[in-house]
Amino acid sequence: MRSDLDELISKVHRIVGGAYRLRHVDAVFQEPFRLKAILKSLVAPLYYVFKFVPHLLRGQMSLANYLKLIYAIHALRLHSVYVRIAYRLKLKSDFVR
Repeated sequence: MRSDLDELISKVHRIVGGAYRLRHVDAVFQEPFRLKAILKSLVAPLYYVFKFVPHLLRGQMSLANYLKLIYAIHALRLHSVYVRIAYRLKLKSDFVR
């Protein structure tokens, strides 16, 4: 859990940067930087769209909060794609903690 968006974005940078540094150590860390994986990440994650629908229908979540949540999930996914592309194209080469 992070208290604000800046902390969440920093976490994305740490995770992606760490995986990028480890890509030569283990093949599992190479996968997120392959073009196919990057393109797959751009596809709307419908899993999350449907995962929270029951909460919306039961009144446990307002429509506004549902839309904010879906927006945040998509925005973070796109940001992760942006960081992976930057590493892959060597636009970002160091991992800063």
